Amino acid sequence: MNLNVIAIDLGSYNLRMVSAKVESGKEAKFEIIGRSYTGKHISSTNAGNIVNIEKIKNPLKEIVQEVELMTGREVVKAFVGVSSNLIKGFPVSSDTPIQGKHKTVSEEDIKRAMEMAKAVNMPKEFTSLHIIPYRFIVDNQGVYENPLGAKGSRLKLEAYSVVCPKVVLNNIASSCNSIGIVVAKPIFEPLAAAEAALMSNEREAGVLYIDLGYETTQNIIVKGNGVKHLFIQPFASKHITSDLMEVINVTQEDAERLKKGVNLSEKNLETELDEGVEVKVAGAGTKKIVRKSLIAEVVWARVHEIFQDIKKDLALNNMEESYPAGVVIGGGGANLTGIEMVAKEVFGQNARVAYPNRIEGLTEEIMDPQWLTAIGLLQFGYHYFPEECILKRSFFSRLFKK
Repeated sequence: MNLNVIAIDLGSYNLRMVSAKVESGKEAKFEIIGRSYTGKHISSTNAGNIVNIEKIKNPLKEIVQEVELMTGREVVKAFVGVSSNLIKGFPVSSDTPIQGKHKTVSEEDIKRAMEMAKAVNMPKEFTSLHIIPYRFIVDNQGVYENPLGAKGSRLKLEAYSVVCPKVVLNNIASSCNSIGIVVAKPIFEPLAAAEAALMSNEREAGVLYIDLGYETTQNIIVKGNGVKHLFIQPFASKHITSDLMEVINVTQEDAERLKKGVNLSEKNLETELDEGVEVKVAGAGTKKIVRKSLIAEVVWARVHEIFQDIKKDLALNNMEESYPAGVVIGGGGANLTGIEMVAKEVFGQNARVAYPNRIEGLTEEIMDPQWLTAIGLLQFGYHYFPEECILKRSFFSRLFKK
């Protein structure tokens, strides 16, 4: 059976939307049939939180209309990413009696264990975004990834809880509803991006995924199908641009251009061998030459600081040994040439930049770390909420009917 999956990434720098046809089966194939993006909404969000619903509405409507024209189908429902810096995560557990027939674990027993875990340590004015099971234990002996059908008297769940302020989810729903889109499920963005970025062997061993976005850097440790830890930083690509503007005294436009052209391996080039780049002096209307090694040094310093901050958090939470498969980097900041070298230096582990996997169709423009979240939302939504993936009638047939 073919299903239609649609996802929206509410990024701070770009809104991104993708639509895919999925042929269900053991190895699901995601055929991209529509994609669109825009940066016209900038300043309608702050650190992943929507702060101006009216300002985000029209840009959101534009990308929806473009995808509808590409696919010939009306968009009425989508998986939507959540990336607020206010999101929290922590381990939880629950313990419940097994009430299935003949004392075998039923689907109701599993649902009850999950619901009980949702309420554990819930902060005021927050709501559950995800309960991610790590393992189930029956009678403190048998350990299961899926305990359905196991016999016993008590079922224990060990999981990771991701919670989000209600107002954050309400603003996302309001923004989408204002243009006629229903949020199928809100999904924590780095959790979704990891779906598209990570290899099975990395998950098996344990891996640190770093999503270097525009306003925030979101980090999770993934082990198997579970999450061991998450950490969100208020520093990201935007702050690299700000550093270049301040240190080199250039315009924001030039700072963005310099950042995109940087090579972090040039930080230690000798001056006599170093090339210069012409830039505009901020507020002066004149131009000057800046050494490439200086540009690389400024960018390197901020990236190094971001990675060191992550390393400190992992040490504080006793997570230094939890990612033997190394570090995987995604998000727009992953396009900095040589960024994996900085990661190797800081973490002392293998590091790589991730690109979307398991996709076909219109892939040319989206085989980029910036699209990992949007593609991951498709894949995560399909795998965990297949009932929300429905083929809708043709957009053009509705248009002609009207």
